[in-house]
Amino acid sequence: MYQVALFALSAVGVGLAVWMVFVPKSKIRRTKAKRLGPREELSVEEFYGRFYAQKGLRRHVIAELLPQLGEALEVPAGLLRPEDRFWIEHAPIAGAGIDDHLDLYDLMLRVERRYNFHFDRPRIETVDQFLRAAAKASMVGSRHARKAVFGMNL
Repeated sequence: MYQVALFALSAVGVGLAVWMVFVPKSKIRRTKAKRLGPREELSVEEFYGRFYAQKGLRRHVIAELLPQLGEALEVPAGLLRPEDRFWIEHAPIAGAGIDDHLDLYDLMLRVERRYNFHFDRPRIETVDQFLRAAAKASMVGSRHARKAVFGMNL
């Protein structure tokens, strides 16, 4: 009898833990997607073609970072737009916890390590600024020049 009660209590605990991890995340994703309003969901190729093909930014960098940015912001990448602001359209959801933008910060750190530069975080306010900064840093050859990217107008 003791083993049955222990098993039942364990099952309830595991169920509660799963609910706490997955249910709020899905609710956050739905809430954030609704916040963006009715938007056409674009493929990475459509996004690049519509917003960046004529600007000389590397397609592979945008194609690599856009899905990661969508994941970090907890919205489908196809709903992102260059003018989206991190602290307005993608602001943390009230009650979602303090880690709502930690994924974005983590993504910035990973991109910085990959391209050996540093984001000027206070100046990176939009999806466009993030993507342009990373794409420009990927094209610049020297470490000194990569750091200088952020002296330019983005």
